[in-house]
Amino acid sequence: MKERTIFQTTAKTPLKFIFFGLAITSILAMFIVATAYGSPVYAIEDIEYGYFGFLIAAAVFAGLGFLFLGKEFTLTVTDVRVSIVSKSGKAKAELPVNKITAVGCGLFKRVSAATSGGKITLFFVRDKAGAYKALSDIISNNCAAAPLSASAPSDDELPDL
Repeated sequence: MKERTIFQTTAKTPLKFIFFGLAITSILAMFIVATAYGSPVYAIEDIEYGYFGFLIAAAVFAGLGFLFLGKEFTLTVTDVRVSIVSKSGKAKAELPVNKITAVGCGLFKRVSAATSGGKITLFFVRDKAGAYKALSDIISNNCAAAPLSASAPSDDELPDL
């Protein structure tokens, strides 16, 4: 039996935004510190005050941001499994469909799927609503297919009050 793809979308890693934000923050911190000690012009002109440490930090964070710039993942929901594969083809995670117990979504276009053994989370999912609907449909189908085995307790099992 061949797997049937139910839903597929792409997601990007949030690390590039974090590192670019840290680079901008370090440059702003350099100018704030320089303004506190005199003038923002000191941040550019004076080496002796150590403002180049801020510039080095900004360069490192910007370099890390560019390193993560091309990181993109593909979320694929099939009738057998949910898989996340990087752009290079390396599998990040695979969850069997019949083991998924919870799905969620949140800020920054986040989609999560959880089993008893772990959880996978993707940020900046292009079609967050479609991914959430596909995953929640899987859970509802699994719940409908599972027989209910709970029964009411007998009189012997109930304690006398």
